[in-house]
Amino acid sequence: MYPIDHLMNILKGISKSDAEPFKHYREENGNVPPWIIVKKLNFGNLIWWYKLLKGPEKRSVNARLFGINPNLVELNENLSSVISPLLELYLDYRNTAAHGGRIYNHRTKEHELPYNQLLHKRLLEIDEKEYRLGKGRSRLGVVLRSLQLFKNTDPSIELKAAISVHLNNYLKLYPDDKEYILSHLELTDDDIKI
Repeated sequence: MYPIDHLMNILKGISKSDAEPFKHYREENGNVPPWIIVKKLNFGNLIWWYKLLKGPEKRSVNARLFGINPNLVELNENLSSVISPLLELYLDYRNTAAHGGRIYNHRTKEHELPYNQLLHKRLLEIDEKEYRLGKGRSRLGVVLRSLQLFKNTDPSIELKAAISVHLNNYLKLYPDDKEYILSHLELTDDDIKI
């Protein structure tokens, strides 16, 4: 089955659901609008939907994510090319956390970020040489700092607060581990409050 067929089956199932508000829209309007269906999709399905979008629709979504004019997205290929890999990385972390995996030393080869001028050089301050040496690929610090790209800053703020709380609790017990932990997570003192 092709990914689009799988997604279409999921969307059809949601639109035929007897749960509210899906039933209401189907019975009152004759269809369930996409902005209602999307509420029932899981993160993985949303990523597939995003990947299957055509160019103009994808640019429109990117512009909303970044909070900028769609024409700027079209002019800067680095903006568009960074979204799918970031979403895959976020999903990997979400799944790791949801299944009780360790986050502090998590990294993924399968969802490593490809080098991107905007993300790595400008935001993460990692040049191509450092990237080739393994930095800026999939550590928690990369996730935290990459969230700053988006218009909605809540995820970045919440993750930063959670990391700060847990890291501070750990460092109260093991203060000598600070440099090692920050280096391993690809975090700096500026990224969190210690």
